[in-house]
Amino acid sequence: LLNSRELIKKTTCPIFIVQGDKDSIVMPSHAYNLYEAAREPKIILILKGAGHNDLVPYYNEEYYESLKELIL
Repeated sequence: LLNSRELIKKTTCPIFIVQGDKDSIVMPSHAYNLYEAAREPKIILILKGAGHNDLVPYYNEEYYESLKELIL
């Protein structure tokens, strides 16, 4: 986590963190920690019901709207 936080602090491009709330490998708290360390612009989206390797079926309108907001 410390290494990831240090790297994301140095990142200057927009950051879009997508995390499943049912992920048993990478805890959602890790995503929140990275989000807190990241510079603006940044967005975090926690997908309800998604695990670690099954995010795509949970992409919804909120996902696409968040992505558009970040890149446009």
